[in-house]
Amino acid sequence: MPHPRSPARTGAVIGCPRGSSRCGGPGPLPSGPGRRVAARGSERRDEGCLSFFDVRGLVPRPLSIVVAHSSLDGSTHLSRFTHGLSRLVHHEVDHLGGALYRERMRPGVQPVPVEEYRGTGQNWTYQ
Repeated sequence: MPHPRSPARTGAVIGCPRGSSRCGGPGPLPSGPGRRVAARGSERRDEGCLSFFDVRGLVPRPLSIVVAHSSLDGSTHLSRFTHGLSRLVHHEVDHLGGALYRERMRPGVQPVPVEEYRGTGQNWTYQ
């Protein structure tokens, strides 16, 4: 469940029905929210979320993602995102599917209070 003081889940915030991959179109894409294909390679980094604004959690995510989405005219497009944008897109597509980042954390890993988090202001680097 989202934090009791958080805004509604992403789908509701943007006016889309839960589990919908498009907003205002004739219906969801056949394979569900933001049909996606993740590439090989992953990393673990800390994530935050408005659903849990007072903690950060170490979440494994693929380094790239291809997302099917529709434009305003209803045509379907594929977009590829890598590195930091891949992480952000995975996070938001998870919301559209009803998942929160804490569900992606490995067993036994605990969130870190934001007061103890030391990653603020550091750029992510990739090779």
